[in-house]
Parts: sequence; C-alpha cells; structure tokens
Amino acid sequence: MNILSMFSRQQPVDTHVTKIVREHFPKYSPSDNTIRDKNRDTPLMWWIREKKSVHENPSGPQWEGVPPMDVIPRELLHDLTLKDKNGETPLMLWITKRNGEAILRELLHDPTIKSENGSTPLMLWIMKRNGEAIPRELLHDPCIEGWRENTPLMLWIMKRHGEPIPRELLHDPTIKNSNGSTSLMWWIMYRKGEAIPKELLHDPCIKNNDGETSLMIWIGYRYEEPIPKEIIYDPVIEDGCDNTPLTLWTQFGHHPISDDRPYIGSGEYKTAFLHRRVLELSTVVTQLNHRVLELSTIVTQLDPEGVTERLARQEAEMTSLRELLSKHILL
Repeated sequence: MNILSMFSRQQPVDTHVTKIVREHFPKYSPSDNTIRDKNRDTPLMWWIREKKSVHENPSGPQWEGVPPMDVIPRELLHDLTLKDKNGETPLMLWITKRNGEAILRELLHDPTIKSENGSTPLMLWIMKRNGEAIPRELLHDPCIEGWRENTPLMLWIMKRHGEPIPRELLHDPTIKNSNGSTSLMWWIMYRKGEAIPKELLHDPCIKNNDGETSLMIWIGYRYEEPIPKEIIYDPVIEDGCDNTPLTLWTQFGHHPISDDRPYIGSGEYKTAFLHRRVLELSTVVTQLNHRVLELSTIVTQLDPEGVTERLARQEAEMTSLRELLSKHILL
C-alpha cells in the first residue's frame, strides 16, 4: 500500500472527527486544537471523556468511520502537559476515565508531573485501576509524595486490598505522610486480616503525629487479631495523650487481659502489660513511703517519746510491701 492511498483512506476519518468535535466546539479548527470549552477541556480531553469505549458498540451514525478508542485522532493531539480545570493532563484523564483500556503511547509524558491534588499518573493508576498491573512507563521514584504526602506505596496499601505490593513501589519504611503515618501504620489501618509484609517493618517505637506507635494503632483497629511480635516494645512508652498500650486497650473497651483470651496477644506481651501495672503501683508506694517519712519527721518533733518503735513498725511494713512488689515484677 502506498502512502497516497493511506492518506486518502484517512481523510474521511478526519472529516468525521472534525464534524463530531465541532458539535461540542463550534469554533474548533485543526490548526487551533487547544481551544477550551466551559469545563476547560480541550477537544482531546473531551474526546477522551466522551468517546465510546472499545468495549461498546457504536451508537449513532455520527460515529461511523471514526477510529476505535485505542486510536487518538492525530488532529486532536497537542502539548500533553496541558491540564484541565482539575489540573489533570490527557494521560491522567485516560487513566481515570478509560478503565480496562491500555495507555496510548501518544499520551505519555514526564511521569512526575502532578495534578492539582498532587497525584502523578502512577498514583492515579493505583487509585483508579484496581486489578490492573502498573504500566512500566508510569513508574517513578517511589519516594515522590502526592496527595497528603502519601507515596505510591501508601496509596497501594490503602486502595489495593488483597493485591501484593509491587517491588517497584517499596521505599524506606520510616518515610511518613502528612499525618506522620508510615506504610506499616497504613497497612495496619487498611489491611485488616492481612499479615504485615516484612518489607514494611521498622522500629516499633516510631510514632505518628498523635504520638501513636504501630502497636497502639493495632489496638485501635485490629485488636481481635493476635498482636505481631514485630511491633511489640517497652509498654511504658506513651502516646501524645500519656496513654500506654494498656490504657488504650482499656479505653477501647476490649476484653480484660486473661489466659482464656489468647487472641489478645502473646504471653510475653501480656506479661509486659502486667509489668507496667506493677511499675505504676510501685511508683505510688514510693510516693507514699516518702510521705510517711515526712509525717514521721513531724511526729518526731511533736512527740519524741515512743517514735522509734512506730518508725520500726512502719519500716517493716514497707519492706514487706516492697518484697511483694518485687515478686510480681519478676513474674
């Protein structure tokens, strides 16, 4: 087939395209294809939104001779970094509006360009194309942040339930979003019932903006599941409101810690909770001891006779109490 015959066969297509576009853009001209409608769409953007899907049957004679949706009429192509009123490029529109249809190479641009809400084409693909593998052309540095400083990995965790994490999205697990949450914290909140991937693990003492650790978040969201040993730490550590894991457990109204509730967590963690309680009681006893000494000093000044006997009895009682507490702490 020679070039002339190809060109002559394409002419009717262009005529049909022009006619259809002018029904929406009366002043449209192939020489000025960046004209905008009231929604700030160019003819190319409008075409992507409105044209029939390759999976649908043609509707109406006006679509006769028009190329299938996986072909962009050449006269509509323009600078691919132009954006609509939402800050989305034609590529971004294709991703959000044409589910199930592969990306056209004619629409590709720098993958780090963002929409008005900070989303790259990769982030939009993750949020809008559930079940569809990520095209390699959309991949970029996984540490680039988008909406609310979420990385593509965080968005994948939030939107792609049941789908394994692509290795291309993995990054330093200590990176946080605008809420101070890490990917591990995101996984705990959004992936109930799914085991934590080892790639997301980090120091369990890392906190979000509210002072919450991964363990504290687990207690709030997934208390019915066994607590993973990887997120257990010193139970004395508190959140921004001075809550320990134990006090949070109580506040959420969870079942008491007991041997017949094995789902609460490992035995060693239960012991750690009890250890924390004993430490709190020990602190109270120490404060009382100080108070007794203060009162004894006052009594000695007021009634020096017989004070030695009373002090000895009080000291014996305190010694007995300390020994009892020590036994509990060592349990």
